[in-house]
Amino acid sequence: MGDLSENFSRWEFLCRCGKCEHSKEILVHPKLLKACQTLRGLEGIGMTINSGARCEARNKGTPGSAGKSWHIPRVVPWGKTGAEAPVLHAVDITFSDPTYRTPENIVRLYVRATLLLPPGLALYHGRIHMDFRKRGKWRDVHAGWSWLNHLTT
Repeated sequence: MGDLSENFSRWEFLCRCGKCEHSKEILVHPKLLKACQTLRGLEGIGMTINSGARCEARNKGTPGSAGKSWHIPRVVPWGKTGAEAPVLHAVDITFSDPTYRTPENIVRLYVRATLLLPPGLALYHGRIHMDFRKRGKWRDVHAGWSWLNHLTT
């Protein structure tokens, strides 16, 4: 039982540097949390957040990460009062059981995620990326999955 949703807890979304403010407390965008929980429900097995919040330093040390990554929490109005707070908009997510991280299962996870309509979605080896960016739409299929490029339009 999670403290944010049925299966997810706040600690899973924290920055893993262990030093920054995002490694102690994080607010998770409601659409992102709902998408994670929905994928977990559709799959019926445990899911792991590979990467949630990242501070600037951790993001710079993450190979292939974008300088303006949505893993870096954005300060936005939050809650009923609309007080501004740093909110996480992105995760990399996969199956908790490593033996279940087959190409077929990861592709299925990606296809199911497309139905949840996250503005940002990417397919990587062993995991997918989802984000709820404010503007625009981004799709990416990591090299080696090019036969799936028709899903990115």
